[in-house]
Amino acid sequence: MKFLLIKSNYKSVWAIHYYTETKAKHAVATKAVQLLPGINEVAESEWNKVKDHKQVKSALDEGVLVILQDPTKEDKPLEGLPASLEKFSVKDACELVDGVMEVDMLKKWQKRETRESVKAALKKQIKEIDKISESQTEG
Repeated sequence: MKFLLIKSNYKSVWAIHYYTETKAKHAVATKAVQLLPGINEVAESEWNKVKDHKQVKSALDEGVLVILQDPTKEDKPLEGLPASLEKFSVKDACELVDGVMEVDMLKKWQKRETRESVKAALKKQIKEIDKISESQTEG
C-alpha cells in the first residue's frame, strides 16, 4: 500500500469526509480522512477520494496542508514511512519524528541521520516512547 506524508498546519484535528455508498442518489454512508496537527501518513487510496474537495484544494493552495512525500511523484513507491530523513528539512524531519511512535523506525533513522538536531529529536522521541511503555506496564 502506498502512503503520502501530509503536514497539517491546522491547530486541531481536521476530518475530511467522503461518500462510500449512495442509494437513489443519496449518500447513505461516509468515511473520513483525519489529519492531526503535524505530519500525517495517509493511504494513497484515501487521499485520492478527498484531494479534489474544494476545501482541500484551498488548504493546499494556502499552505495549510503540505504534501511532504507523494509516492506517485517518485521513482520508487513509498511503503509506509520513508527509509531515511535526508530529503526533509531539519524542521520537517523533527516534526515527523515527533509524530512517529514506532521505536524500530526511529532507531533505523537514528543510524542514518547525520544532523545533530534531528539526532537529538530522535533520541528524545525514543526516550518518550520508552517512558510511556514503562508506565503502561506498571499500571
